[in-house]
Amino acid sequence: MLITEDDTMLEHTIIATHSECYNAHIDLQCKYSGDTIIEWRDDEVEQAVEDGFLDASDWHGSALAQAEELGLIEEYDDEIYALAEHLECNPGEISEASYGASYDCGNQSYLVVSDETADELEDEALDSYINDCMEMDDNVRMYFDDEKWKSDARMDGRDHCLALYDGAEEESQGFYIYRTN
Repeated sequence: MLITEDDTMLEHTIIATHSECYNAHIDLQCKYSGDTIIEWRDDEVEQAVEDGFLDASDWHGSALAQAEELGLIEEYDDEIYALAEHLECNPGEISEASYGASYDCGNQSYLVVSDETADELEDEALDSYINDCMEMDDNVRMYFDDEKWKSDARMDGRDHCLALYDGAEEESQGFYIYRTN
């Protein structure tokens, strides 16, 4: 395999090949959107092999190496790849928002976090709800059990606190995704 330094891009791309009679087609695509990154057709395939740009024993690795050399491959954070897989879009369509672990794709915003971070954010959201939304005078407040209330509220799931748009928690590549608008 030609790619030895960092094989992670192989995980984010697929290779489509087609060959019959005098027709040949090699197509490196984004795994998530199916968009073509680079392709060779017919005589271009034979010429690329002769020139050493493509290796018939490793179409994927050699096509990826050529795309990287031509500057056609951009690397993204793992969270962006996870969201791209979930949305079935090109990672280039996703941008980091200006706050926290939030990302935008078109006019939609998403929170993309690890399991541990999702738990922490849920806990913060529940604390905020208690402090900002529950009106209790000091006499009632001293009898209120925050942890018991939060335990009961967690029965609804993290998505209830974190997915402000649709209340759904999705998982992709080890990250948890929440639509927020």
